[in-house]
Amino acid sequence: MVTAEAAYCALGAANTRVQCLPTTLGVDHRIINGRVYIGGNAVTDPAEIERRTVEFQKRAFYYYANWEKLYDQWKQKMLKLIEDAQGLPKPSLPEFEPLEHVHAGRGIASNHDLLVTYQKTLEGYFRMWHHHFEFLLLGYGTKVGLAPMHAWLPDAHAEGPTPISAVLSGLLLNVALYAVVRSKALVDGALGSTMAGALMMGFGLLSVVVAAFFLSRQKDVKRLFAYSSIEHMGLTTFAFGMGGPVATFAAMLHMTVHSLTKSAIFFVVGHAVQKTGTQQIDQIRGLNLTNPTIGWGLMLGSIAILGLPPFGVFASEFLILTTAMRDHPWATPFLLVALVVAFAAVFSKAQGMVFGDTTAQRLPHSPSLAPVFVHFAQIGRAHV
Repeated sequence: MVTAEAAYCALGAANTRVQCLPTTLGVDHRIINGRVYIGGNAVTDPAEIERRTVEFQKRAFYYYANWEKLYDQWKQKMLKLIEDAQGLPKPSLPEFEPLEHVHAGRGIASNHDLLVTYQKTLEGYFRMWHHHFEFLLLGYGTKVGLAPMHAWLPDAHAEGPTPISAVLSGLLLNVALYAVVRSKALVDGALGSTMAGALMMGFGLLSVVVAAFFLSRQKDVKRLFAYSSIEHMGLTTFAFGMGGPVATFAAMLHMTVHSLTKSAIFFVVGHAVQKTGTQQIDQIRGLNLTNPTIGWGLMLGSIAILGLPPFGVFASEFLILTTAMRDHPWATPFLLVALVVAFAAVFSKAQGMVFGDTTAQRLPHSPSLAPVFVHFAQIGRAHV
């Protein structure tokens, strides 16, 4: 119970008094038929929601504007907690109290030392949960990889092994975006306004534009497709922000086909990096000659993620763009320019890696990429 209470205490304080979420006043947890149910205490008064929204903007936007500095401070605080926990004494309970304690009239038995250590452990544990929620409630946008909180994603892809890259783009980003969408539904219902949708459209459009222009500057193949993930998650966020049945369906379709496509791409890229021994794009050349399976897998993946038919990304992007033209025509030129820039950047680099000149010898064995091509077949089926 102590561990659960620490989390509830920190979460309630964070959303009520620290970040001042507009529609929530702490958490409520009840036991019904032996099951624990946890929910938020909703704010329903429009005037109170408006008052809390002003406070939320002052606090949350400051964190977003100073994310790197505050995050560095957060890491130091967490490391200090670990250091303090490791430095706690580990008192023992002897059969008899030391005679010198008795003669000195200490008057405190060793079990009190044990209680002191226990209390310090609990204090550190409660403090840890407060630090945990300091960034968790604001971190979903960062976890999605939306600009300007996107800097971690290319680094994680570049340094992580291939399976982690596939999971990051294929699953983790979607989970974070799902949490944002669920929050949007709550905010829309509580405020009766389009504020949440407008924020999602703004962050989504910014992410698409920023990622598109960063794509052309990339020299590392895994960072290249990491920025592609930022672009596509931005497009999905923009679609969810528009709302409505068509845009929401398009966003969900885009999440699905992007997950299938990008996870397949990263597995192909992992094989290419393993065979060539480098992640530098200008040193990966002639994959269609050295290993046609890897080469054509990378080419098909690039064509699919760029939204060419008959792959499902084409269908989802078409629906998003046509909905934007109808409901938000001001955003359409930004989307079109960003998509064209992203297409040129990725296609030109993929073309060089697959069909570029090389002096390397053909590899004696082709990797087993059957699951990758099954993914591509499913993406084509999604388009149909």
